[in-house]
Parts: sequence; structure tokens; C-alpha cells
Amino acid sequence: MSSSYRGYRRPRRGLRRDASQGCEPYQMPKIVSTNEPGLNPSLHLRAIAPAPAARLDALALHEIIRRHEVASRSRMEQPRPESIPNPAVRRLSLYLRQLEGFQRKGRRTISSKQLGESLGLTDAQVRKDLAYFGQFGHPGIGYRVEDLIAQVKRILGTDKVWNVILVGAGNLGRALSAYRGFSSKGFELVAVFDNDPGKTGRKVSQFTVQPQGEMRSTIQKHSVRVAIIAVPADAAQEVADQLVSAGIRGLLNFAPVSINVPPDVALSSVDVAVQLEQLSFQVNVSPSHP
Repeated sequence: MSSSYRGYRRPRRGLRRDASQGCEPYQMPKIVSTNEPGLNPSLHLRAIAPAPAARLDALALHEIIRRHEVASRSRMEQPRPESIPNPAVRRLSLYLRQLEGFQRKGRRTISSKQLGESLGLTDAQVRKDLAYFGQFGHPGIGYRVEDLIAQVKRILGTDKVWNVILVGAGNLGRALSAYRGFSSKGFELVAVFDNDPGKTGRKVSQFTVQPQGEMRSTIQKHSVRVAIIAVPADAAQEVADQLVSAGIRGLLNFAPVSINVPPDVALSSVDVAVQLEQLSFQVNVSPSHP
């Protein structure tokens, strides 16, 4: 053996050589299971069950805006939209709501375990959901509440104001037009439309109902990208087509019917009757049900 190798001792496997620190244990990369959903089975239905109607529409709008924002960013900045599971996106809106609640209580930091427990989720699920969008935690601290709220809003696209229009001035439309939660979540309702001559020209909340023929000009004037449909089922598809043609790229559909939109248009539907059916199923299969 050459003298240059004399005295050489091969480093022990599992150790990493560091000139300043000597040898330290090498931490093997932790393999995280991708099996979904990582939820507490007893709390799974409760965790992803639809929120009350007043909050459900805001959550659906968050998802529409998130899809539009992710699609518009470069692939180097954000994962492709199709790589992010829809349940993770919906939970992102739930995380935001909980974080805002913690902020109102004066909390400055929070761990993934504390955030998860508040929603009936595991800490692993919280970390996995957030990891789709980046790294936000701080060693020994957890998450800074204010910073994480800002980051989640950025991901959802609600760190800026989105102008929204509402089509349909019936009972549901009037209720939606009076809902004050939109503005606090980054959505500004700018106009209400209907094709019923008996409703156009009348006041609904602070809005004067406009004829649907004025939708295109209003959309262009206010740079509207998102619209809410609250019309009867037989008119929903025609209204959706008109909105998409006018430049709308996100639709929140309250009509009790499925509608078709182009692939580049985000669609979220809210059918109250379907949600009640899901609740009745959960009650019916509950062990406490007589």
C-alpha cells in the first residue's frame, strides 16, 4: 500500500465529516407517506363538511381565485394546479379562517399540531397541505400567525380585491347581495343583474338591478373576472355562456343544475339540497340514530 494512504481511516457509515465540527450523525431524509387523507377518521366528515351557507360561498370563491392565481404564475413559483388535491385547497381556506380566529385572540405563533387539532386534523396533514405551496414554519417557533395569514391569502389570491358581479335578483340573489362577508375576504360586489323586467331598475341592497344586456360593458368597465350565478336552473347554462363570452374566468354557481364551462374557466357549484342530502346521510348512519 502506498505511504500516502497510510494512517487513513475510512469514515464510519452513517456519519458525515465536517471540518469544524468533526463527525456528526447523518440524518437520513424522512420519507413522508402520500397516502390521503391523513385525517382522524372519527372527525373526517366533520372536518370537510360544508360550512354554513354564509361561509360556504366565501370558501368557494377562495377556491376559484386560487385556481386562477396558480394557473397564472410560472411553474417555477407554484406547483401545477392539477398536482394540488382539491381537498387540500379547501382545507387551506379552513386554515385561514382558524388563523384569523387565533389572531383575534392575540396569538402570535401556532404549531401544526395546534392548528390541526382546532379542525380535527393531524399535524402531519397540516404540514403536508402547506408543503404544496412552500415552507412557512420556523424551527422552534412553529408558524407566525400574521405571516402565515399573509402567505395563505397570497396563495388564495385574496391579498388583493376582486370585483364580482351577481346574476339573479331573486330570493337567493337578494340574500347574497346583502352578505357583508365578501368584502372582508377580498371580494367586492360591484353589480347585480336580472332579465326580469319586473326586477330591473329596482334596489337590491345598495345596488340597482341592471338588465343582463349590460353585463358585458360592466364586466369590462370594472375588470371583473369572477361572477356568481343565482338564477333558475333552466337559465343557468345560458347565463354561464354569456359570462364566459364576456371575459369571466371564475363562476360560483348556486343554480341547482350542472353547467358546462371551458377548461380555462374555474367553476364551483353550491347546491343546498345536495348538501342537506349529505347531512341526512351522515345522521342516518350515525350510531346514535334510532
